[in-house]
Amino acid sequence: MFSVLRRNVGRRGVRLLSSLAEPKEPVLRTAIPGPLSMAALDRLSQLQDTRAALFAGDYTKSVGNYIADADGNMLLDMYCQIASIPVGYNNPRLLQAAQSPEMATMLVNRPALGVFPSTEWSAVLEKAFMRVAPAGLDMVFTTAHGSDANELAFKAAFMHHAHKRRGARAWSDKELASVMDNQEPGAPDAAIVSFSHGFHGRTFGALSATRSKAIHKLDIPAFKSWPRVPFPQLQYPLDKFSAENAIEEKRCVDELERVLRTHPVPVAAIIVEPVQSEGGDRHASPEFFRAIRSITRELDVLMIVDEVQTGCGATGTFWAHEQWDLPEAPDMVTFSKKMQAAGFFHTRQLVPDQAYRNFNTWLGDPPRALLAQAIVDEVLEKNLVGQTRLVGEYLKSHLLPLAIRYHRLVSSVRGHGTFLAFDCPTPELRAEFLELMRKEGVNMGGSGDRAVRFRPMLTLTKTHVNVFLTRLESVLNKIMQSSEDFKLPKTLRMVIMGPPGSGKGTQAPRIAEKFCACHLATGDMLRAAVASGSSLGREAKQIMDAGGLVSDEIMVNMIKDNLENNKECSNGFILDGFPRTVVQAQKLDEMLEAGNRGLDHAVELKIDDALLVARITGRLVHPASGRSYHRVFSPPKHNMKDDVTGEPLVQRSDDNADTLVKRLATYHKQTAPVAAYYKQRGILKQTDAAQSPTAVWNSLLAIFSGQA
Repeated sequence: MFSVLRRNVGRRGVRLLSSLAEPKEPVLRTAIPGPLSMAALDRLSQLQDTRAALFAGDYTKSVGNYIADADGNMLLDMYCQIASIPVGYNNPRLLQAAQSPEMATMLVNRPALGVFPSTEWSAVLEKAFMRVAPAGLDMVFTTAHGSDANELAFKAAFMHHAHKRRGARAWSDKELASVMDNQEPGAPDAAIVSFSHGFHGRTFGALSATRSKAIHKLDIPAFKSWPRVPFPQLQYPLDKFSAENAIEEKRCVDELERVLRTHPVPVAAIIVEPVQSEGGDRHASPEFFRAIRSITRELDVLMIVDEVQTGCGATGTFWAHEQWDLPEAPDMVTFSKKMQAAGFFHTRQLVPDQAYRNFNTWLGDPPRALLAQAIVDEVLEKNLVGQTRLVGEYLKSHLLPLAIRYHRLVSSVRGHGTFLAFDCPTPELRAEFLELMRKEGVNMGGSGDRAVRFRPMLTLTKTHVNVFLTRLESVLNKIMQSSEDFKLPKTLRMVIMGPPGSGKGTQAPRIAEKFCACHLATGDMLRAAVASGSSLGREAKQIMDAGGLVSDEIMVNMIKDNLENNKECSNGFILDGFPRTVVQAQKLDEMLEAGNRGLDHAVELKIDDALLVARITGRLVHPASGRSYHRVFSPPKHNMKDDVTGEPLVQRSDDNADTLVKRLATYHKQTAPVAAYYKQRGILKQTDAAQSPTAVWNSLLAIFSGQA
């Protein structure tokens, strides 16, 4: 009697959920989070960490493209559980699958699939996964979640790699014994190559391949021999920067090939996302991915495509990598999120040579596979991939004009399907934008430091887009109208370049004071290091005393030492006088990105050489500090005396026309390639240094606030 009653109540509840209807627009009854949300989160915080939670959802009232919270607010959901809801909240087909006898059997009789698979498991795999399998991949390995899918794909790659090296022979006694101590040859050293800013999960192997944010990786032991290679940083709009982007992609492809050919540890596989979905929604062209496939095939390295976030239609094709037109399929494609089940597709050649090797008790989750089957039914029958492609084009066609109108707030609109993104000028402004959107009734999320990402469901329509655009423009107007909201960034990491006399000596200290950042001038750093008697200082002194040039490595390490130990650098830094070559710039970038301190700006002060000669011949210098003045443009408060110390100022002996012309020629020869490098990276800004110091300062502030 009880079981029948429960079943009937359960079915009635499902019927009620399936009869829910979307509101025409967001419903806002309280602040977000409201009092009931905050109370629910407070209760939960006694049991789990809730510091990342934005509000408490009510999933009995969420419907379609709208998420309900505990206070009765209904938000248009453009984030969808971090890109994980495919066909709407409380979708009728999924509810029907959830109450089916097959689901009940799977829920109460969870099998160890590798040993005791059910009679219907092969049919479930066919309907849930194989009918949408990527071309060329004829098998599927089911797992628990996205990190797990990547982790087990790595295991498959390592087993395949070791099997190729070992050949047909059996494991040796030495291999069998050494592996129990995690030693070679049983536990061989091999690597997975991943890309800068990529995200592949939080389990041990997946985390070693993850390069998006330091906070994900801190304090966790890592596979230290796994190399990182650069992922292209494209400039937008793509048609305007096609030449620059081609050069950037070639640079990254060349570096990948170099690593694969020369890395001291054998590389079993590379892993790459079609879109770096947690690292800032970074894209690359189909040509880039085809080049990767060509190199991996030539060098017999497996290619794993991580479609955990991009898979299941959001980019306008079922799998994002379909848009690359690869000459042959990747070796593995991992999936999760919108599929509501996880795993990886692979070729038959990647099945391990013995059973129980790539293995665990559950090997996936049959109830989730049954939901995946219902999701695929819904997607295919309603052509939701085609709908997503069309709705995405509609959404993007409206975002692009907004990026022109609100160019100080919205830049680099990019993406395919509804898998779109744009950048805000600063992380702080991005955070404020997302909060204001929630206040308008739209739930959105960020990616990387500055990107706003779109992760709606495949059921998004043009009607939903219109609702969204109205609220987007409202928020952009609110920010534009409030001068308070155009704050400068709280931190600043930059390189300042300019010929002698361009005003660096005036502007750099002023920038440092404004941002409470350190001003790291090459000469000052060297003098301070030598005076401190540090190991770097002693090494530099020895080289200079012998008449040599201090190496790039020493300079980069001096900068690193300052960033890590100089309290003045905690809020950022201004590098002045370094780098002077592209090689130095690359080494600097490697060091900074390894510490999650990448450059925000490279600013070049531009000025005509003839004007510079006139300007410099009037320059006055305080020898002890390096502070500079000008008789006309920036005179000291008292004639020929330093403003700070009152000590005498001097005119340098090399501040004459003949010497200056030679120095300027050297500067241009050195700096042009460095400026081109930073332009290629998309962070170079140039300002007219012929203006008054005040005008130059205002131009710099506009650059730092994203308004220039």
